[in-house]
Formats: sequence, C-alpha cells, structure tokens
Amino acid sequence: MRNTYQSLLFVTQVRVDDVFVSLIFIDALEPGAWFEDALFSTPPCPSSPSSILIGRTMFETSNLPDGWGERTNRLDMVWVPTSFQKGVFEKGGVEGSKIHVIGEAVDPIFLSPPSPSSLTQLMNQFPHLQEALEGKETVFLSVFKWEKRKGWDLLLKSYFSTFSPHSNTLLIIVTSNYHSNHNFYKLAYQIAKFLYPKEDDIESVLPEFLILSSTSSPNAIPQSLLPFLYSLAHAVVLPTRGEGF
Repeated sequence: MRNTYQSLLFVTQVRVDDVFVSLIFIDALEPGAWFEDALFSTPPCPSSPSSILIGRTMFETSNLPDGWGERTNRLDMVWVPTSFQKGVFEKGGVEGSKIHVIGEAVDPIFLSPPSPSSLTQLMNQFPHLQEALEGKETVFLSVFKWEKRKGWDLLLKSYFSTFSPHSNTLLIIVTSNYHSNHNFYKLAYQIAKFLYPKEDDIESVLPEFLILSSTSSPNAIPQSLLPFLYSLAHAVVLPTRGEGF
C-alpha cells in the first residue's frame, strides 16, 4: 500500500441535483483531531466551511476511546476500512447508517516494478543500499512508523536471535518517527545489547540490517524507491501488535 506517512485533507466539489456541494475527506485522522474543539493541538479540520463532512478513520482495538462516538456522530458519514471496524464504531455509539466500509486501496501503477534503467538510476543515488544488497540470499522488508504498536522491538529481537552475520540475510526497515525524535539505530543496538549482554563487539554477532528514513532527513528515501524495495524483498514482515484492518 502506498503510504505518505502523514494525514491528508482533500477538498473537492461535486454536483448534486444541480447544486455544487463541498466535500471534506478526512484521511488518516482520528476523531480527536476533528472540529474546532479538537482534543489536542492540530491544524483545523475541516479547514473550511462544508456542506457534507466525511471522516475516514479507524481504531486498532475492539473498543473506541471515550467521546469518539459522539464526535463521529457529528459527521455526515464515516468511512472505515473493514466490517470489523464498522462493528467497533457501532458498538462505540456511532449511528450505523453513517458508517460505510471503504476498503484500503492499492495503486497498481505506482507499485509496478521499476524498469531496469530507472532502477539503476535509483540505486546509484543510494550506494549504501546497493552495497548492503550485494550477494544477499534473503531480504526481509518492513515498512512502518516507529511506535510500540508496530512491534519494532519484536521484529529486531526475532531477527537478531534467529540469524547471524553468516546467514547472508538483510533486514530493511523503512520507518519514520511518530510524535517522537528517536535515534533508530541507537534503539536497535539497545535491543542487541539486551540479547547479548556479554558481547563487547555487538556488531560482530548481528545479522545485517539497514534502517531507512521515510521522512525529511539527509538520508531520507524517496517514495519512488518503495516499489523497488517491495519487488526485491523475499518476504515483507509485519510484526504489528494491532491494526485497524
């Protein structure tokens, strides 16, 4: 799935019975961010007066937080990704007639395998990635925002304890900070130190791994690199503790 790692707000107009109606599509935002009485500091949402409000959201557990039902009922519609989520929102007090199941989308054009020429150009921009991939028999890929729910600690513990420097494997993590400013490698090596407390040269016992930032930083990767990473991976791993779909 194409992921921009940020909340997006789309505003458009459609014609209904010869009247133009403004629609607000709120994508990847939770109800606490909606309306003037938002529960935390966030840009105004919706950002302009609208005739119809449509919320696009989900929650990764079987119950809604207090107040979400009431806030969601202030919308004209709410779009959730699965029938499971529809049940969660209904149980949380949202009117069933307002809830619509709109599945997650995939952009097949964007995710098409890159051409050899474009692949070469991309790889030349990231020599550290090209070097890490050289000769690897198995490549694992995991894409997520860096938070406990996504299970980054479980992923690293499993990888570090299962494979060795001689396994000829590579774990590629594409990630971004989420309301934080973590040093990803520092946290990864803390996990390794926990697993191998008596090891002075910790890198000598670890299988190879590479952490790539998906947000603005000197080493950030462009979105255009993602289709290539998905196509070269032998396995995409998702050690999440919970998802809304």
